[in-house]
Amino acid sequence: MKRHHNFGYKFLFFIALTAVIANAAARDKVPFEYDEPDPQPDTPANANHNITDSARNLRFPIYDNTGNPILDQHPKSMDLNDPPNLKREVDYDPTDSGYYFKEKLGNRFLSTPNYMTLDQYLQYQGQQDEQSYWQRRLDALTLFNKKPELPTMYKEGVFDRIFGGTNINVKPQGNVDVTLGGNWQNIKNPTLVQRAQKYGIFNFDMQMNVNLVATVGDKLKLNISNNTKATFDYQNVQKLEYTGKEDEILKKIEAGNISFPLKSSLITGVQSLFGIKAQLQFGKLWVTTALAQQKSQRKSAT
Repeated sequence: MKRHHNFGYKFLFFIALTAVIANAAARDKVPFEYDEPDPQPDTPANANHNITDSARNLRFPIYDNTGNPILDQHPKSMDLNDPPNLKREVDYDPTDSGYYFKEKLGNRFLSTPNYMTLDQYLQYQGQQDEQSYWQRRLDALTLFNKKPELPTMYKEGVFDRIFGGTNINVKPQGNVDVTLGGNWQNIKNPTLVQRAQKYGIFNFDMQMNVNLVATVGDKLKLNISNNTKATFDYQNVQKLEYTGKEDEILKKIEAGNISFPLKSSLITGVQSLFGIKAQLQFGKLWVTTALAQQKSQRKSAT
């Protein structure tokens, strides 16, 4: 009977000792201990932070406008222009003599209106006017350096049937030289009056070599050539020529410097005439008529 009680006491003591040891081990362990998780992808906040940092490091950074034209003068970048629905307005406030710059997208404000005093606005407007002036000067110089392109005019209907086309082309070529100078003389001759001893004259000279070729459709052609240094008068040409089609009676009309050659060897034609000549065709019959003034002479001696 006594042995049975001793065995029970030993069993209870063993259970109590095991609980104490387990409790001590639990106290030595770090609470809420967990393994470090794998790195997660960027959250929206981190992504926005990364975008901001990358935008600063761009080769051509993108700048945000504040609405103040003085502060928004950023260097050149690859940013696009403002959309057409973005409107900028400047309102004058007579109470404080100031100007308010506003940016609107439709009826909504994009930013807080920026205030500018009268002196600041005058300085800003002066800078804008100066830049606009130099831009106009640059455009004018660029225009002078370019070869002028004459407009091509069109008119359909009767115009097309008469002249055989709707194109009007004008091609001027040549140059004009103008020389301007003066000659002043002082002759110290006591036999002359004082007014005759000193006198001056102006020298003016103009040399022109111009060639103009204009066409209207496929039928009408205008040729004008004028050279002030020409040796003979026939070198200066003023000629208007109209050429008809194969199925038309009116084959050719010439006005200005014309020629009237003949195929006969007995009667020679005239090469230098100034007037009008018409050439018509009636079936196999050709009629050539000229009304002109002769500009040359031909003489022969045997």
